[in-house]
Amino acid sequence: LLESYKMSLCITISRYEHTEELKLAASKGYRILKIFEIYHFENKTDTMFR
Repeated sequence: LLESYKMSLCITISRYEHTEELKLAASKGYRILKIFEIYHFENKTDTMFR
């Protein structure tokens, strides 16, 4: 969780999607207080839901 962060992050997209978002929040003074789950998938596809 990000302290004072009001929008939840979507967990249904690629694992790198929020990296830049988190870096920006950290640069503005937000802190990551807890990490609940981390998903790592060896294989990925962009055609699954088409």
